[in-house]
Amino acid sequence: MSQVQNELKTATTTHPFTVGNSLAPGDTDVQMLRINFNTAGMINTSALTTINIDAKGTDLTSVSSVKLYFTGDASSFTNPTLLGTITSGPVGDQYIFTINQNLLHGNNNF
Repeated sequence: MSQVQNELKTATTTHPFTVGNSLAPGDTDVQMLRINFNTAGMINTSALTTINIDAKGTDLTSVSSVKLYFTGDASSFTNPTLLGTITSGPVGDQYIFTINQNLLHGNNNF
């Protein structure tokens, strides 16, 4: 049986932090967005090198930093690995993270 090259099947976003939840001044590490990359295949693991997050239309006056975490195949925000922090604000409307994260077979949550 031949093995299939690793490839991206789907990329989806969800917003776990919904309207009705509230933030207090000073709250940190609040999960605002989940990005899931689902891969298939067994050989030649793919590496993700850049994630751009578009903040166009977002009020960023109270945002002091944006962090990118990797939780592997776990969709919950437990035991995350910090991949990067941006404290200088967006470039234009984009937060650009340069990373080198190998993608697992199946679900990869950021």
